[in-house]
Amino acid sequence: METLLPKTKSERQREIDDAAAAHSRRLELDHWLDEKRLEQKLREVWELDS
Repeated sequence: METLLPKTKSERQREIDDAAAAHSRRLELDHWLDEKRLEQKLREVWELDS
């Protein structure tokens, strides 16, 4: 639950750091998913060629 009290500098910095970390994790996940999709496509192509 959000409070109506002003946030301290350290609370604001933690929110910024948390958001940056979440963004970084999302980019890593997107990259990993792209690699898995590519691997799957390549497997499908190799299976069709066999």
